Amino acid sequence: NVQNWAETAMKWAVTQGIISGKGGNRLDPAGTATRAECAMMIMKLMLKNPPEKYKVGDYIKFGKYEQNNNTLEKEDIEWQILEVSEDRLVVVSRYALDCKKYHEVEEYITWEGCTLRSWLNNEFLNEAFTDEEKARIPLVSDHVEVTAKSITTGIIRD
Repeated sequence: NVQNWAETAMKWAVTQGIISGKGGNRLDPAGTATRAECAMMIMKLMLKNPPEKYKVGDYIKFGKYEQNNNTLEKEDIEWQILEVSEDRLVVVSRYALDCKKYHEVEEYITWEGCTLRSWLNNEFLNEAFTDEEKARIPLVSDHVEVTAKSITTGIIRD
């Protein structure tokens, strides 16, 4: 039995596929939900209703990083939206955030092993984003091989 104050919301959530009930297609509105079940409902909601306000070329703020040499306070990171898809945004920072070498040693190295990637996935990620923000960043893989020399000369080899 659904209480009157929640009936409209429950009907909407079921018709949208956000809540599918327990085994046997049984709805348990007075029951408890685990964190995993809550996470699934939130994910289903976000995938069904992607933020339509995002458009290619727009700017969003996400994370904070030191950008103006005032080390007492980090500034919001502004990102320009390059692509909008059903479940993610592809973005690039509006301003240069730091200056790092592709790799600290001049040697043939793939993106997977370079020091820049290590810095981005560790120090930068942990300094610029909260745990909640990091949870929203999707994991991706990139298999492009690039050498330190090709980056400095502007040539990327196949």
